[in-house]
Amino acid sequence: VAYGKPLKKTREYVKILRDIINRDGKTSFEGEYYNLPYNSSDATGLGKPLKLIEEPLRKDIPIYIAAIGPKNIELTAEIADGWLPFMYSPTLGDEFFNQFLDKGFEKSGDPNKKDTFNISAPEFAKLCDESERDAYLAPARSNYTLYVGGMGAKDKNFYFNLMCEYGYEELAMQIQELYLKGDKIQAESIFPSELLDDLTLVGSKERIKEKLDDWKQCNVTEISLAIPLDIDTIKFIMSSI
Repeated sequence: VAYGKPLKKTREYVKILRDIINRDGKTSFEGEYYNLPYNSSDATGLGKPLKLIEEPLRKDIPIYIAAIGPKNIELTAEIADGWLPFMYSPTLGDEFFNQFLDKGFEKSGDPNKKDTFNISAPEFAKLCDESERDAYLAPARSNYTLYVGGMGAKDKNFYFNLMCEYGYEELAMQIQELYLKGDKIQAESIFPSELLDDLTLVGSKERIKEKLDDWKQCNVTEISLAIPLDIDTIKFIMSSI
């Protein structure tokens, strides 16, 4: 499938989903990338507009979009109900991302959009002794290094750009160079500990409570807990929010 125009594709896709979920009638759509029913020359010719068989619980099921590029974030704020960011820093993220979110809110035409919009940030989380932090942070270090160093093309990597915006341009360049040369272990070893700590909820009860204070002050409305994870970690974080 041709890459096409990602923003236009996403806009059409979300429009179709909302129409299906709304279920007021049979869904049909004519767009640049999507056409329902699909009745081109290589089809059977039997396609017809359809209506979702099962009625959804409600007509306004929230649609969240995972986006990281500036234009995609802007589009998400305009047409979606929530955003799934990656590497969102509770201390640095608002200052960088607000410029794109605010443009999208304005384009939406909804004066209350900013107040109803959700931001759900995935977080590596683990309640542990401070002596165990490094071991439990290893999956996060590996994951973030992959995205900064090896995701996308060298000159088109939004995660690399984000780390630069956070103030780590020199290290981001070193990580990318090492990763693309195949030296992934060395690339991981120089991922900055202070940024890793900022992006995660790993450590003692006291340390996690301090970090949750930062999350409560930023624009993020939901935290999505990720590995390493266990029931004690979940209970503690939920009781501390």
